[in-house]
Amino acid sequence: MPHNFTQVDLEAIAASDAFRALSPEDIRKLARIGRFIEVRRGDILVRQGDVADVLYYVLNGRFAVQMDERPGQINEIRRGEPIGEIAFFRGGLRTANVRARRDSLVLAFDHEQMDELARSAPRFSRAILTSLAGRLAEATPRLTAQSAFQPPHTIAVVGAGNADVPDRFVDSLVAGLRRRGKTQYVRSGDVPQRFCPPAFAEPHDVTGWIEAVEDETPFAIFDTRGMDDAFVCTLLPVMDCILLVADASGDPACNRVETFVAENCGECDIRLVLLHGVQAAVHQGTASWLAPRTVKMHHHIVPEAPEDLARLVRFLTGHALGFVASGGGAACAAQVGVYKAFRERGVHFDIFGGTSAGAAMAAAFAHDLEASEIDARVGDIFITRKAMGKLTIPRYSLFDHLPFDDALRAHFGETDIEDLHRPFFALSTNLSTGKEHVHRTGKVWQAVRASGAIPGLLPPFYTDKGEMLVDGCLIDNVPVRVMHGISAGPNVIVAFQLSKATYFNVAYHELPGRWQIASTLSGVMSRKPLPDAPGIAEVLMRSLTLSHDTELTGSHRDVVIIPPVSDDIGIMSWEKHTQLMEQACLHTRGLFVGRVETEQPALSAILAGAEFV
Repeated sequence: MPHNFTQVDLEAIAASDAFRALSPEDIRKLARIGRFIEVRRGDILVRQGDVADVLYYVLNGRFAVQMDERPGQINEIRRGEPIGEIAFFRGGLRTANVRARRDSLVLAFDHEQMDELARSAPRFSRAILTSLAGRLAEATPRLTAQSAFQPPHTIAVVGAGNADVPDRFVDSLVAGLRRRGKTQYVRSGDVPQRFCPPAFAEPHDVTGWIEAVEDETPFAIFDTRGMDDAFVCTLLPVMDCILLVADASGDPACNRVETFVAENCGECDIRLVLLHGVQAAVHQGTASWLAPRTVKMHHHIVPEAPEDLARLVRFLTGHALGFVASGGGAACAAQVGVYKAFRERGVHFDIFGGTSAGAAMAAAFAHDLEASEIDARVGDIFITRKAMGKLTIPRYSLFDHLPFDDALRAHFGETDIEDLHRPFFALSTNLSTGKEHVHRTGKVWQAVRASGAIPGLLPPFYTDKGEMLVDGCLIDNVPVRVMHGISAGPNVIVAFQLSKATYFNVAYHELPGRWQIASTLSGVMSRKPLPDAPGIAEVLMRSLTLSHDTELTGSHRDVVIIPPVSDDIGIMSWEKHTQLMEQACLHTRGLFVGRVETEQPALSAILAGAEFV
């Protein structure tokens, strides 16, 4: 809507990078000639396909650039930046939609107004050119970064449930963020008087104040305790991140502020922080807290545990240390050796994720088990129980799935993913939708079972919604991209070269028909033994993982480890699990020595417990 300018608006123009060099007289000319437009959060300012006859400058607020043919946000426009400048000067149609992510204020000029400004305020043209040059210089790196996790600049702390947020939690959070950069802590007494009733300001004015705070510091914590309710309702939708902090032993019902957040803050990064009195690898009752809320992520925190607060800060700043475990059948036992080597060096991971057998290993790591215990459990599942070695009538699969299900239940119990103290995810392929299925809630054993449902060998796993889930390696054998969406890293990625050139001494014409195989199975003497050719399981696994070796795309912050797997170890060689673990551990230890700092700076930073950018 049009807006008559005030002194606050003149100050907003003067604070903009594009117009900072202009004189007060020129700034008043801009305000007099241009049009001030208030844009409510969620409204479309520019529509794809419209005629580009207006140039906008963002005085306060933030906008998302989106395209009809592409999902998600492709760019972001912030305070002081132009909107639609290329199409405006070139002429033509808008190439994207621009939607307000915050209550915003823009200054608009049509072509006639631009001509008038060029005549009456010559320095304005130079300011325009300077701002456009800066905009082009920043466009490429920002576009590249959109797919990865973007750390928040503004974080609001809000009480969840019926308990108050303890001072010690907020103090520790602020202290942790300050160790990673200048952080401003905003409390109720810091709120400008003009934002308090009855003199409550326009929402875009609040946006401008918040963005002025953002300009001064990398992180700003807004402690909503004691703030006026009306102001909190204006503040929260503008936040990058909202932390809903609750006592895990309290009533999980949503309070009034949380209801407002659910209805009005869908664009924010909403996280649930559950505070516990004692440390544990597995908690209880998390599902009851998540059910009435829609959150991007939840965190289990013991306020008295410094490492828990440090982990939360790493997640908020995009530096959580992840462990990504690829699929690879029995070769995944080597991932236990890699994990063991890092644990020996005192490295503790913040989050685990995996595909197929890698999901099983990642789940065991998330339970905080020692490597020797995990290795023993692998032996129990695949050697003692022979959970993946019992054939069945091939109506739904080659192997009987019940022994495998029983083994997974025996070792993972009925634990829910959301109850794990450290986050875990598994990736499976959803054949109902044709998309990836990321398991971040539900039973751990079911997520592992679905992620490892090798088509043909095991029947698919079916959800309560009727979705058919199979092995995640069909869609992403190394789920680095999923991890990057949660945290930019660094991550330790363990993968295998399963499709390396391997040759088989098998004469094709000697492969037997059904009667010869049947006679062998029935015990009838055969004139000729069966050829030593790969079985169905190995052929299927090689087929499923063949195309994924070239898809491992980490970042400069990631460490990729490919443990050696000897030629005599096949996809189903689970009897070699201890050997694989020990070899991978020795291999990883070898990576820790030598010129690590110069050749692998990310690994050096991880071992030193330092932040790697």
